[in-house]
Amino acid sequence: MKPPEETNEDAKPRLKRRRKWKRWTALALFAVLVGGLFWLNGPGLRWLAPKAADHFLPKAGFRGSFALEGSLTGGLTVKDLKLESDKALALLTVGRLTLDYRLSGLAKGELDGIVINGLHADLRLGLEDDTPEEEKDPLDLEKLVETLRLVRSKVMLVDADLSDISLKATKDGKLVIALARTSIRHKAGEPNLDLDIGVITDATGREWPARESSIVWNENDLKIDRLDPLPGVGVRNLVVKLPESGGP
Repeated sequence: MKPPEETNEDAKPRLKRRRKWKRWTALALFAVLVGGLFWLNGPGLRWLAPKAADHFLPKAGFRGSFALEGSLTGGLTVKDLKLESDKALALLTVGRLTLDYRLSGLAKGELDGIVINGLHADLRLGLEDDTPEEEKDPLDLEKLVETLRLVRSKVMLVDADLSDISLKATKDGKLVIALARTSIRHKAGEPNLDLDIGVITDATGREWPARESSIVWNENDLKIDRLDPLPGVGVRNLVVKLPESGGP
């Protein structure tokens, strides 16, 4: 005996159940996608970034750690950054580094602002260079100018507030120079970089007092109206030409 043929009326409930199942599946997939993007935007990124750094830093000769705050869309802050190496940069620490950006500009490597508080660097000078002297390429001044102009085109667009910056340079374990708390400030679109230079300690242990200075970085030249790095040592009205072609 043949089974009774299915009529259109019999097929309708089955089609409805199938469509309902597809809708719920689509909604579930959409919820997973939204949840995944939300996780990656904030908690996921804060968890993944240090893990990725642990993998890639040793390949570059560094050991380090840091933590992230914030989210990709709302703004990121790097805190408690610590990098160590056996190279010239012995130690770099940053208390807080906050980036101000738009996602559209970030994809192009553009920043709107940067705030750094508490940066310290230890440098080792005089490390042996494996490259023989005769194999080193001579300084290409034209390429240097080209690089400076490119750097300027990026820097001048950024609001920068760098505070509590310090530096210590040693050679064979002995102090060469140390720079105490210094700050650098720049307003986006302006050519001036304002410097509050902290106390400088030289190789003899003598301390030179803090002082202020300003650098004017125009497209075709770099001007230092006044810079007194040490008592009795001053720079006045220094102008370095940066032509579009040719060396400085």
